[in-house]
Formats: sequence, C-alpha cells, structure tokens
Amino acid sequence: MWPLLKNGDSIFVSRARTIEKGDIITVNNHYGRTLTHRVLDEVNLTTKGDNNVFPEKPLLGKSYEMIGKLDYIIDDTPKNRTVS
Repeated sequence: MWPLLKNGDSIFVSRARTIEKGDIITVNNHYGRTLTHRVLDEVNLTTKGDNNVFPEKPLLGKSYEMIGKLDYIIDDTPKNRTVS
C-alpha cells in the first residue's frame, strides 16, 4: 500500500458494516496471508495494493476472514495521519 502505508506504520481497523469501492480493508485470505488493500470492486471483492501492478484474485466465494476497514494510520514519523 506504499506510499500511503510504509514499513513500520501501525494501522487501526474497525468492523466493516459496508464495503465500497475505494475503501481500504484488511483480510486474512485463503492462503493464510494478511492483506491490507484498496477495494476495486465491492461486488466480487477484488482488491489491489496501491503499489501493485495487478489486483489480487477476487475474494468472493473463497474462504477469507474480514478483519476490518482502515480507520487510522500511525506512521513511523512524529506526524500522524488520518484516513476517512
């Protein structure tokens, strides 16, 4: 998710009641990886990291665990940023 997120950043997520295109979500995918990516298509739950060339395969119909939607970033510098 670079440049929004950098190594060392901490993120806070909340339970996602709805997911919309452009939201940043964190999931455990069916490979056991934890991903924080931007939603490209909320119907098929297709996501992509901001710095990735290609999107991930759609999560719809596959086993995944929704952790939540990005609320807040604490970066590794003294300045804190918020995401709405």
